[in-house]
Amino acid sequence: MTSLLKISDICKQLSISRTTLYQLINRGDLKPIRVMGAVRFASADIDAYVEKLREQANETAGRAA
Repeated sequence: MTSLLKISDICKQLSISRTTLYQLINRGDLKPIRVMGAVRFASADIDAYVEKLREQANETAGRAA
């Protein structure tokens, strides 16, 4: 089973503000899970998002070389 993370956990893990996190949600980059009104995120989804950012950075670095 995937662990669920709170908003504060995600902000800390990604070093972003709550406002930025909500922007990522509104853009569809991250999908929250509601558990009895509480907002949570699957750790696997956060890992996938970080990997996507890493791949984009590698692509950009490859084009600049």
